Amino acid sequence: MEWQDEAGPSSGPSNGIASSSNGPSSHSDTDLYRSDYHALENDKTYIDSVVSDPAKDLDGTQNAHITYLVTTKSNNTQFSNKEFRVRRRFSDFVFLYNCLNNEFQACVVPPLPDKQRLEYIRGDRFSTEFTVKRAASLTRFLSRIAHHPLLKRSKYYHAFLESGEWNAYKKNNIARGGLIVDGGILDGLSDTLVSAFTRPPQTAQEFQEVKERIDRLDVCVSHIEKVLARSVRRQSDLVMDYQDLSQHVGQLEHLIPSLEQEFSKFAGGLQALAINTAVLKEKLDTDYVSSLKDLMHYLVSVRALLKQRDQKQADYEGLVEYNERAVAERQALVSGGGNGILRNKLEDIRGINHEFSRRERLQKLEGRIESLTGETNLAKTTSEAFDEQTKREINTFDKIRSGEMKETLKTLTSGQVDFYAALVKDWEAIYDALGE
Repeated sequence: MEWQDEAGPSSGPSNGIASSSNGPSSHSDTDLYRSDYHALENDKTYIDSVVSDPAKDLDGTQNAHITYLVTTKSNNTQFSNKEFRVRRRFSDFVFLYNCLNNEFQACVVPPLPDKQRLEYIRGDRFSTEFTVKRAASLTRFLSRIAHHPLLKRSKYYHAFLESGEWNAYKKNNIARGGLIVDGGILDGLSDTLVSAFTRPPQTAQEFQEVKERIDRLDVCVSHIEKVLARSVRRQSDLVMDYQDLSQHVGQLEHLIPSLEQEFSKFAGGLQALAINTAVLKEKLDTDYVSSLKDLMHYLVSVRALLKQRDQKQADYEGLVEYNERAVAERQALVSGGGNGILRNKLEDIRGINHEFSRRERLQKLEGRIESLTGETNLAKTTSEAFDEQTKREINTFDKIRSGEMKETLKTLTSGQVDFYAALVKDWEAIYDALGE
């Protein structure tokens, strides 16, 4: 799908294959903050990718897997052609996701569809229903990257879309050991334990409002998804009911020969209704319900960035607190205090001169304060820059989300129009036939 905001010039090579001499490298925060967002967001080049045609490879073996056709159209001159096709498996998408996470650590990297699903437990991961839904989710994943002013410039993304030697390219980058892979449950547990013993950072009103808006959106989308999921299940029942009804109405033409033609046409209308309802159900399930699930996963990624922003703020506040303690301790020593009764007694036992000890401690404190002041200033600069980056990321997410939801609504509306137009056409023809 093409929206009005598109991709900037790519940093990748013209043939779409990033040099294998460099493993996945992380952009520094400074690199990201210096990016000219205004120029990137107003560039008119585009990358439009569609994932389709799931096919099973190595069927009958332990290595059986699904590959997907990735078709891309682009006016970006960094690519060799304006339209190109490659086949990729899900693990290739995972590799791309991890590369982007490593390369752009201050960005909201769109999530992949969840792999921990019942289909893997039941062994249905090769079913047509599952692979078609996954293809739709993977299309949204690539579309979100294409609409991000920084992610769309990644050499790994360009290689993924165009490279005919992708497996070798991927193998070389993995061998270099530069790839960061999600830590999963253990990382989440460690974060929880650290948070339990850390004072919550001060959150600016602007970011607090973003968090609350994200939470409300998540609740609303979750409720809509559940309602529509129930509707999809009911439509599945309706399809079977219409088919059953069509079969039994068709039997009446043999029992009442005088109305054979009428019952035949009515049974045909019910059969057409069953088919059209099944098509509508698939559109609702694949194009809309799945998109809502993908949006909820996307919101998790936004929350992760906001959590990262809070950690930057907490680092700065912690250094400020340590520095203030050191300055207070220095002031106490300068004014002649700072030595407790216990310290004085220990120094007496060891034969240490109190004045010499005080001066030595002052010297160490001066060095510590100087170091802490430098680290505090750096943390402040980093935190402020990360705040600005987070604001840009939220704005980018809002644009992507709005464009995506508008497209899915248009698709859903189009499906409804097609369904009811066919319904009216079919039943008007039956009505006219019955009238004759």
